[in-house]
Amino acid sequence: MKQIKHLLFFILLYLAVQSRLQAQETIPASGGNATGNSGSISYTVGQVFSSSVSSTTGQVTEGVQQPYEITRVTSAQKNLELSDAVSVYPNPTTEHVLIEIGNQVDEHLRYQLFNTHGQLLSGKKIVGSQTIIPLGNYMAGVYFLTIIQKQDEITTFKIIKN
Repeated sequence: MKQIKHLLFFILLYLAVQSRLQAQETIPASGGNATGNSGSISYTVGQVFSSSVSSTTGQVTEGVQQPYEITRVTSAQKNLELSDAVSVYPNPTTEHVLIEIGNQVDEHLRYQLFNTHGQLLSGKKIVGSQTIIPLGNYMAGVYFLTIIQKQDEITTFKIIKN
């Protein structure tokens, strides 16, 4: 009887230790370190658990691993050079996206933001190499951001707002 109690005790102890030693495990898709004038950060790409901290100087989303997606829906064949010079980030986002255009800022560039029903939500002229588009007033969902030069659609991005 005493041996059975000892055996049962060790089995329960083993199960308790095993359940306490299980930790979160992940195999990152990608990652690295980024350094700039404002500081440095290490990152991994692809995991869905995160939390965000915002201040007047910026926003940091921290977690085990960050989802990162840039989806270019279309690109114009007429002006591939300009199409490749346009980037939109962060995506997914919560408050705003930033359109960044390389050295080719043109006075005829503008953007249009559409919802999934094709309704035009906003549209303005792009006046500099960086343009901020506020999304804080919109519901979480998928949006399409189109960059237009004169009458030609240059590229369209799929934006995810959380």
